[in-house]
Amino acid sequence: MEISPNPTSDYILMNLPGEGKNEIGIFNPNGGLQEGTSTEQNQTTVDVRHYAAGYYLVRVSTATENYYVNFIKK
Repeated sequence: MEISPNPTSDYILMNLPGEGKNEIGIFNPNGGLQEGTSTEQNQTTVDVRHYAAGYYLVRVSTATENYYVNFIKK
């Protein structure tokens, strides 16, 4: 799983693992869920313009595995 650009100020492009449904959770610097969504696409874009500056954790859950990656919002 990859996120770009990183750091970002407006959008992140996520290249997602595998086939099938991906559950996406984006967690803010305090550990709270900032945003959650799901997709069956291998790639998705998320608008982060309204996020406060900081360090975020993205969790992507597939049917068989969890993936984690961080990004910085400027």
